[in-house]
Amino acid sequence: MPHEIAIGSRGRRIYLVSSYEVPREAFSSIAELDPWWPGAPRGARVRVRRLSYREALSLLSVAYEDSASARDLRGLVDDPFLSSRDNGWVIDQIANRLDHGSLVLVELVESGPGWTGTGVSPPRRKDDEALIPVPKAWSTVLRVKVILDDGTPLPGAVVALTAPDGRASEGPATQRGEAELAEVTAEGVGRAVVRPAQVPRWRAGNDEMVSSEHIFDFSFDAPIAAQVATGATRTIVLRRPMIERVDGEGLGFALDSALLVPLDDDLTPTPALATVLARLHRAATLRLQLVGHASADGSAKSNDELARRRAECVRHLLLGERDAWVDLATDHGSPADMQRLLRYLARVHDWPTEPGRVDGDMDADVEAAVSAFQSTYNRVFDADILVDGVIGRETLGALFDVQRHELEHQLAALDVPDEAPRCFTPTGLSSAGARVLAHPGIPRSQAAAGQRRVDLLLIDDIVAWREHHGIDRLYDVARFRPVPISPLTMGRSDLIVQLVDHYGRILAGEPYRVITDEEEREGTSDNEGIVTERGLYGKFVRLVCGQAVLVVDEPYHLTAKGRHERVPPQDDGDDDDDAPWRDAPLPAADDDDDGDGAADGEGD
Repeated sequence: MPHEIAIGSRGRRIYLVSSYEVPREAFSSIAELDPWWPGAPRGARVRVRRLSYREALSLLSVAYEDSASARDLRGLVDDPFLSSRDNGWVIDQIANRLDHGSLVLVELVESGPGWTGTGVSPPRRKDDEALIPVPKAWSTVLRVKVILDDGTPLPGAVVALTAPDGRASEGPATQRGEAELAEVTAEGVGRAVVRPAQVPRWRAGNDEMVSSEHIFDFSFDAPIAAQVATGATRTIVLRRPMIERVDGEGLGFALDSALLVPLDDDLTPTPALATVLARLHRAATLRLQLVGHASADGSAKSNDELARRRAECVRHLLLGERDAWVDLATDHGSPADMQRLLRYLARVHDWPTEPGRVDGDMDADVEAAVSAFQSTYNRVFDADILVDGVIGRETLGALFDVQRHELEHQLAALDVPDEAPRCFTPTGLSSAGARVLAHPGIPRSQAAAGQRRVDLLLIDDIVAWREHHGIDRLYDVARFRPVPISPLTMGRSDLIVQLVDHYGRILAGEPYRVITDEEEREGTSDNEGIVTERGLYGKFVRLVCGQAVLVVDEPYHLTAKGRHERVPPQDDGDDDDDAPWRDAPLPAADDDDDGDGAADGEGD
C-alpha cells in the first residue's frame, strides 16, 4: 500500500510505493491509478518516478520535519533496533531503496472527478514555494558506475553520457568509478560510452565475479557502449580476460644471466616447458606468449634487452633451435651458467661433472668437470666431441642436447608430439623488462629472484589484447589462472639393472628394494641377476641390495653408477700390497661369499 509523506509545512502530499505494486506501463507515462491503487477514484492520474540517492536525501530530509510523515517513514524500515536508530540513519536506508528502485515516488498529476480521499492535499499556495526542495522544472539524472568484475571501481575511466533529452557530457570517472549527467528533463534510456583507463594492479576485490545487467569484456582499444536508463545508478561491469600461466618456478635466471639453466637440483626448466606444450596440444584455442622479465637492477634499456634475451633462450629450447641457443650462450652466457648446468647433471643425472662450486672461475677442478661431461656425453649420445676441458661451441651444443633430450623424454611421457607451439603474437615473445616486478597473481614475484624469470602465458584467441597495447597493461588487467606442472612430466620410468658382486659374478635370486619418492617395491633378481621394475612413479629412484645402493636420480638418461661397492673384509694390519684379492684367482662360482653385491646398470 502507498505510504503518504508530507512536503512542506502546508501539507503538500506525495507517496512512496513498492515498485512491485506499480504496473510496468506506469513508469513510461502518466497512468491511471485504478486499479493498482485500491480506493483511488476513477480518473486520478499520477507520475511514477525513480529517484537518485541525492534527490532522495533532499526530499526525505524535508519530509521528516512532518511528524506524521516521520512516523510513516520509520515504518518503512524493517530493523529490530529501529528505536535506537537516529533520523539520519532512517533517511539513508530509505534513500538507498529509492536509489536501487525497490521504492518509487508517486506524484499526483490529475485528481479526477469526485476525488475526496485523504491522500490529496489542497492546491499549493504561493507561500509554499520556498518550502519545497524541488526545482521549478522537474528533472532526473543519468548516472553510471564503472567497476571491474571483482567489484573494484575504475577511477579515471573516460565516460561519455548522452541523455534521452539529447544532453551530453564527457569526463573521467570519480574515485568511486561514477559519472553522472544531472538535470535531465526526460526519463527513458540514455547511452554511456566507456574508455577504460589504467587498472590498479593491487586491489582488494572479490575472488568471485560480480553480476550486473551491463557486463562487457574489458576492451583494450574500442570503447564500450551501454544503453542505460535514467534515475538510479546503473553499474557497468568490465569482465577481465582470463589468462593461464604455467607454474614457472623452474624458469628463473641468475642475476644478469640470459641463459636458462637449473638454479637448483629440483628446479629444472623442462617440466614447465613440457606442461605448456601439452596444454597447447589439448586446447586448440590457446596460444603461447613468452614474456621475459628482469629485476630492478640496471637501467630500463638494459633490463628490457636482458628480459628479451631470456624469452629468446626459452623459445630456442622449445623449438629445438640449437645453433641460435649456442649463439646466445656464446654471446651472453657465463662460466657460472656452465657450472650450474654441470652441477645439475652431477646431482640429478648422476654424471661425473660436479664442479665443486659456482663462482664463475675456471680452474683445474672445473676443467676436469667439463672433460668428464664431454666424455660422458660422447658415451651417452654416441657422439665424438673433443675432450679438452674447454667450453667451446661444440661443448655448448652438447649442453643444449642434454636439455632437449630431457624435454623430449618428458613430452613422450605426456604423449605429446614435439612440434612448434602456436604463438599469440608473430614472434611469440615479449619483453616486460622491469615494468611488472611484483604481481599479486604470481607467486614469489615480490622478491628480486622471483622477478628474473620467463612467464609461459596461454592466451585464448578471443582475448582483445595485442602487443601494441603494452605487456605491462596485460599484467594489470588479466585474471591469472595458475596451471600446475603436470606430474606426468616426470613420467613413469623403467629400471633395468644387473646385480653382480665385487668379483663380477652374477647375483641370481638376490633380494632387493626399489624406493622412489612416491612408491616402494620389493623383489628378487632373475637367473641372470637382472632386476626389472617397469612403470615406476617418482622423480628419484634408489635400488637397495644388501649394503649396495644404486641411485638413479633422473629416469630420462641411460646412465647410472653404483655409489657404494661391497668389498671383502680384511684383517687389521694388512697393508694394501698383501690384500688377498689383488692377485688371487677368482673363486669358483660355488665358493662361499657373503652374498652382498654391487649394482651396475642403467635406468630407463
